[in-house]
Amino acid sequence: MSKVIIKNFKQYICFSNDNLGVVIKKLNNNNLKLKFQIIVEKNYKVLGTITDGDIRRGILRNISLSSNISEVMNKDFIVGKKNDEKENYKKIEKLYTTDKAPFLPILTGNNILDSILVIYDVSQNNISTLIMAGGFGKRLGAHTEKKPKPLVEVAGKPILQHVLDKVFSTKIKDINISVHYMSDKISDFIRNQNLNNKVNIIYEEKPLGTIGVLGSIEDKKFDLYLVINSDVITDVSLNDFIAYHNDNKNGITIGAAIHEHEVPYGVIKFDKLGQFNGIFEKPTFKNFISAGIYVISKKASLLIPKNKHIDIPEFINLAKKAGFKIGVFPVHEYWTDVGMPETLNKANLKFSNKNSK
Repeated sequence: MSKVIIKNFKQYICFSNDNLGVVIKKLNNNNLKLKFQIIVEKNYKVLGTITDGDIRRGILRNISLSSNISEVMNKDFIVGKKNDEKENYKKIEKLYTTDKAPFLPILTGNNILDSILVIYDVSQNNISTLIMAGGFGKRLGAHTEKKPKPLVEVAGKPILQHVLDKVFSTKIKDINISVHYMSDKISDFIRNQNLNNKVNIIYEEKPLGTIGVLGSIEDKKFDLYLVINSDVITDVSLNDFIAYHNDNKNGITIGAAIHEHEVPYGVIKFDKLGQFNGIFEKPTFKNFISAGIYVISKKASLLIPKNKHIDIPEFINLAKKAGFKIGVFPVHEYWTDVGMPETLNKANLKFSNKNSK
């Protein structure tokens, strides 16, 4: 943990007339160490702040990415004063008790932004990752007759390698893969890639469902468990996912991808008496679907029975009944489940075009 005063704050500000798309582009900049933006007028008078979490909560309220940033920005924010270093440090240390990446805009007497005080701490040593790779991959048909689904390739690289690369981009040290179908081929892949010292393999003697293997881990020594399906490829930041979970103090956080479905017919609307209200040609409906990524607290994970088959929906419903706070993390970034031939083909096309560019 270290306190840093940012004087050259250009990359951390957006202007009041910007839309959410501009903010997202800045937050996704690889050079940006902390995921926040301070909203200012042209004279740098501070109007509000925005974090990645603010944007995702806005998406859950169906706010468009083309909307003005005022739709989601936080107007009730804490600030520090220029030349009041002692008090500023007290304020940010208090923020740090609930936020592991806090920031404090330092203002002049006219509310003009002078600098930003931050604490930089992305330690994730008390988090474990579990990659679910034990499925049969039946939906992929011939693709999984001679190899397990995690080893099916997208743009010349196994799906499992795409997932591992995403996990390696974090600072999580404890990485586990649960295997069952053609487990020997996955263990050979891990060994051939010289990943034995980075990845632990958990062998399921019998299929335990989409979350049951987490219950078989007896020594729950980690506060959080990041669970990822082995057929998910996405551009979403796992660090942002974890931060969102912590910021909202959830027991479980569910990754939710946006799925759009166009009805190929005219949809008729009518009242209870069958009287016509209107007809809409080929409307598109938007829903949030499970993205196959979850953050689960240690306490919530204890609800999973040992060595018994249980799927994630059943577990989450159990946790809800038990009183755990369950949050939804909307994924606006690229996401695909490559568990079907059509989605596999689309992923191959996307990454092939990306690599050629």
